[in-house]
Amino acid sequence: MFKSGYFISIGAGKNQLPLILKSKELGLKVIAVDYNGDALGFSYSEIKIIQSIHDFRKIYAAILKLFLQEPIIAVGVRSYGKAVLTASYLSEKLNLIGTSLTVLKKFYNKKLMKAFLGENGISVPVSYNWKYFRDFPDLVKTISYPCILKPVDTIAKLGIEVFRTSESLQLRLTQLKAKNDRFLLEEFIDGAEVTVLGFVQNKKFTLVSISDKVTTGFPPFLELSHRLPTIYPKIKGELRLICQNIIQLTGLENCPIVAEFKVTPRGQIYLIEIMPEIGGEYLADFLIPEFYSYDYFKNYLNLIMGIPVAPIDNKSLRKKETISQICFIAPQAGVSKFISLNKSLPSIGEKVFLDHQLKDFGTLLNTKEGNACRVQVAGVTSSNKIKPEELDITIRKMYDAKFE
Repeated sequence: MFKSGYFISIGAGKNQLPLILKSKELGLKVIAVDYNGDALGFSYSEIKIIQSIHDFRKIYAAILKLFLQEPIIAVGVRSYGKAVLTASYLSEKLNLIGTSLTVLKKFYNKKLMKAFLGENGISVPVSYNWKYFRDFPDLVKTISYPCILKPVDTIAKLGIEVFRTSESLQLRLTQLKAKNDRFLLEEFIDGAEVTVLGFVQNKKFTLVSISDKVTTGFPPFLELSHRLPTIYPKIKGELRLICQNIIQLTGLENCPIVAEFKVTPRGQIYLIEIMPEIGGEYLADFLIPEFYSYDYFKNYLNLIMGIPVAPIDNKSLRKKETISQICFIAPQAGVSKFISLNKSLPSIGEKVFLDHQLKDFGTLLNTKEGNACRVQVAGVTSSNKIKPEELDITIRKMYDAKFE
C-alpha cells in the first residue's frame, strides 16, 4: 500500500544516501537532519535541518516549527548508537512506528544486555566481573584462557584484546585502571563467525540473510570478508529461533537487527552481539542485493511505514551455484605504511560489483585502530563452482597491496 508524506532521515551523509534515495524512489518527501551543511543527502531533500543527529530535543523542536502540507509518516536511520536513539525518540514523539527509547537504550549497554540474555537462556560467552582493582589478582586466577577484553561501547573492532596468561591480563587491567562497567571481559569462543540481518515487525522476526564472516587471526580480529551463501545452512532455523527469543525477552517492536554469532566445531551457537541497527560492512548496500533479488532499504522503509516486510526465499536467489563476497584488504599486524595497490582483471566467470579504495597511499596504519585501518574493499561474484576460500585468494590477487 503506497503512502504519501514526509520521511525524516536522521543523517544525510554518504552512508545515509541509499536510504534517502530509496525514499525518493518510493515517492516520499525527505526531511534530512545533519550537522554538516554540505552533506550529500541534502541535495535530495525537500527540507534540511542543520543540527547534530545526537541533539534529539533540538531536532524535535525544529520539526515542530515546520509548516508541512503532508504528514510525517516515518523516521529512519542508517547510522548507529545515539543516532538510533534519536530516531526512536522522534518516532515516539510523533506517534510513528518504531521501538520505544527505553527498550533500545538497553542494547547500548552491551555488558548488561549480554548478562540479561545469558540469564534467560541465550547461549553467550562466560563473562567475568570485578568491583575493585584489588580484586584483579584473584579474578585472573579464575579465568579460562584465552580470554577477550573489549570496551562495552566498542565499534568497528576498536579496543579488542586477547590474553593468554593471567600475568598479561592483570598487567593490562591495571594499566587501563579498568572499571567493571566500562569493559567486557569474557571467555574466547573458538569457532566460525556468522552475521544475521533481519527485521522485527510487530515483535516478530523476519530473517533477511546469514552471511559467513572471516577475520584476521590476530586481535582486534579485523573483518576481511563477508560471504553468501553461508556454509552453515542447517543452523538457519536455530538462528531464527534465537533471534525471536531475544525479541520476546527484550521487547523489541519494529526495527532492523544485526547479530553476530559464533559456531563452534561441535555445532554450539553463541551470541556475540546483537544491535537494533541496519549494520555496516556493505552488507545491506551491496552484498544482499547482489546475491538476492531483494531490496533491503525498500523493506526497511516498509517496516517503519507499517507495510509488511518481505522474507527472502528460494525465489529471491539471482543465480544458483554462485558465491558472492565482500572482501577487505588489511595490513599485517602492527604499524605499517600503505605503499601501493596493483589491480588486475577478474577471471572468467567472476564479476566485480564493488571496487573502492579506502586509504590513500602513504597512510600510516595501525591494526589496533580496528577496521579503520583497512585499505581496500571489493565485491566479487563467482559463477564457478569453487570453494569460498579460493574466491578469497582470487580477490587478494586482484588487489595486490604492498605495505612496509
